[in-house]
Amino acid sequence: MWRTIYRDKLALVSFALLIMIIAVIYTWVFIDPFIYPFIDSTIRDIINQLTLNAGVSFFITFVVSFFGMIIGTLYGIMAGFSGKFINYTLTRILKIFAIIPVIMLAAVLMAVTSEFFPAYSVVVYAFLMVTFVSWQSTARLVCAKTMEQKALGYVLASKTLGTPGIAIIFKGILPNLKLVIISHFMIRLVVNMGIEIGLTYLGIGMPSEIPSLGRGGASATYIMLDYLPCLLLPSAALIAVVMVCMYFISRAFRKVQRLTGKC
Repeated sequence: MWRTIYRDKLALVSFALLIMIIAVIYTWVFIDPFIYPFIDSTIRDIINQLTLNAGVSFFITFVVSFFGMIIGTLYGIMAGFSGKFINYTLTRILKIFAIIPVIMLAAVLMAVTSEFFPAYSVVVYAFLMVTFVSWQSTARLVCAKTMEQKALGYVLASKTLGTPGIAIIFKGILPNLKLVIISHFMIRLVVNMGIEIGLTYLGIGMPSEIPSLGRGGASATYIMLDYLPCLLLPSAALIAVVMVCMYFISRAFRKVQRLTGKC
């Protein structure tokens, strides 16, 4: 697997660039005093605000995507591996969630909640709402792949030998799903980042007390209209570069999946 990823130069460059960006964002507070004499104060202020906003947005996106992946994977495996009645019930619940405009619902509930609860309570609520949005696509994908794996010979042989279902799931099926889960997780990072930044930019996401790339972009837009058009460019460029890097890394895992024949 790693040999195939190593041959993908775009994925390697994207991974190195992404690690470098994250390292600079979370260590800038220690780097800043050393380069203070060498850069202009205006540029320094822009970089300080950008790293603060990006650090919060990346942390929120990763935590939400991680919990959404865990919930969706467990739900999808349970739905795909279970018998007809449980499978039917769980998949129907997924279909009900699929017809609900959950992003709009999350935006409305977050906007209403921000009027009645303190700022940090709204942050926790935003975590829960975006996680509520993000787990469903993972659950549908894992459910479909689990049903494919369940029909293969090694699962049928394990059932014949009396292997417990929990052992078949975690020792047989789940390791074969790791590539598709990782690649889908990278895509969900991009989607959840877009949701968080978009809602906050519109003023219905994170409260104004919490720094975010969306909040920084909204503030820069008001300044840009009157004073300096380039203030919005750093945030937009950072978001674009991070999303492109995540896409190429996800594409490398999908390529490994096709070559190995595993899910």
